[in-house]
Amino acid sequence: VSIIQCENSKSEDNIDATENAVSALGRACVALGNRNFLQNVWLKNLPLRNDEEEAQYCHKLLCKLVAGDIVEAENQPKILGMSSKKENVGEVIRIFQEITKYMETQKGN
Repeated sequence: VSIIQCENSKSEDNIDATENAVSALGRACVALGNRNFLQNVWLKNLPLRNDEEEAQYCHKLLCKLVAGDIVEAENQPKILGMSSKKENVGEVIRIFQEITKYMETQKGN
């Protein structure tokens, strides 16, 4: 987590390592039952843009979690949020919006 949150983690020299760490964090969230803190760090660092392979994995994983294709333990934080307020919905929408914008710009190139 400290690699991801480091001040210069998104610099040109560090972005690839950071995106790999974000992807590993997503895998850990699923394996460990989506610990709330880890899940929030993961969401705040999506979408990925530089490492296409890791981006595809993470974005598909997010879609599966939202769709309920990956069953989360009853007592663990849900991807959209624990409470009836679904506090992560806005963050998930932001991620999907950014992915959509990025894909639209790539079509023109």
